[in-house]
Amino acid sequence: MNSQLLPIGSIVILKEGTKKLMIFGRKQQVET
Repeated sequence: MNSQLLPIGSIVILKEGTKKLMIFGRKQQVET
């Protein structure tokens, strides 16, 4: 498995961003 993937449930903050995101699944897409 790719070592760059975060475990499910991880809290991440985007670069230059103020919003925190929780990783809760795989193969997610953001609809714009």
